[in-house]
Amino acid sequence: MATFFQFLIEQFKHTTALEWLAVLAGFACIYLAAKESIWNWPISIIGVTAYGLLFYREAMYGDMALQLYFLSTAFYGWYFWLTKRVEHHKLIQKLNPKQWVWIFISIPLISLALGWFMEKYTNSTVPYADGFCTAVSSVAQLLLTRKILENWLLWVFVNICYIPLFLYKHLNLSAILYFVLIGIAYKGYLDWKKLIVNKSVKKIAIVGPESTGKSTLSQYLANHYHVAWVPEYARYYCEGLRGPYTLQDEINMFYGQVALEDAVLATSKDHFIVCDTTFITVKIWSDAMLGETPEVVLDALPKKPYDLYLLMDIDLPWQDDPLRDFPNQREHFMEVWHKELQALNANYTVINGLGEMRIQNAIAAIDGFLGVGR
Repeated sequence: MATFFQFLIEQFKHTTALEWLAVLAGFACIYLAAKESIWNWPISIIGVTAYGLLFYREAMYGDMALQLYFLSTAFYGWYFWLTKRVEHHKLIQKLNPKQWVWIFISIPLISLALGWFMEKYTNSTVPYADGFCTAVSSVAQLLLTRKILENWLLWVFVNICYIPLFLYKHLNLSAILYFVLIGIAYKGYLDWKKLIVNKSVKKIAIVGPESTGKSTLSQYLANHYHVAWVPEYARYYCEGLRGPYTLQDEINMFYGQVALEDAVLATSKDHFIVCDTTFITVKIWSDAMLGETPEVVLDALPKKPYDLYLLMDIDLPWQDDPLRDFPNQREHFMEVWHKELQALNANYTVINGLGEMRIQNAIAAIDGFLGVGR
């Protein structure tokens, strides 16, 4: 054991200042990113630049070229954070069988092409190993930008592949860094996996115009069936507004509602969940108040369906609320809701009645949907 540590010490003595800079910047970048510090980006630029020069010196030209891409994303990330732009979050997805086939075909082809090029036109001593790692990293980065879960598995795999390559090149500190990156990538995979929507859980949405008892009924139904309840995000959001809401506010409410729902779905072990309204409300309100619907909402409508909608009738008396706007247009918005649900070919039932009758009508509709008593 003492001989092994002595060997490591001797190896580190021969580590160049350039590699020390690249590795220390890499560790600092990981720490700052975890802290969500904006200094993550300039440190990343230093680290990526150092690695680009290091890979050039070691004739690892594929990985050197990859650093140019990472450098561009670092500059973009820095600019993005400085300008405090709002990110349009994509939903996490999984690879389908066709995409897996594409990956299994593309990685070997890219690897061979890069390896052939570096063997023929450069002085690389590891052209095909370099080409393979570059190919896997490129595909992993593409999947990461598209928010596909399996990108982390590719990062775990390629970081494992990098370790013997770095040891062969006597880049021992880099091998240690990439050993740490294996753990970080695997944790990323586990974290993202928790956020994927559990599609086996059915979604029942309570929707309708203002002042029709949606929140009260949805909470009652969740308690009655002992299932999870997703509250209306827009109410919490609008309570914090200090002026007229904008299209960006509608986009924020869309993402907030989706995030709440996905968080509940990811952890739910129930047969179904009850949602107090849906982001269809964002479309209806955007159209009515702003004359347009955010593109991200239109794109999500057919992709995030609900299994059953209970459309609340307007037979309840109006109750004033600072967050309600249209006491005299409930008939109009009832028609809008019918049109929106019909356009989605949605499975929906109108729920009417006062007091206990309204509750029993909703329970009967859900029991019928679930097949209770059949």
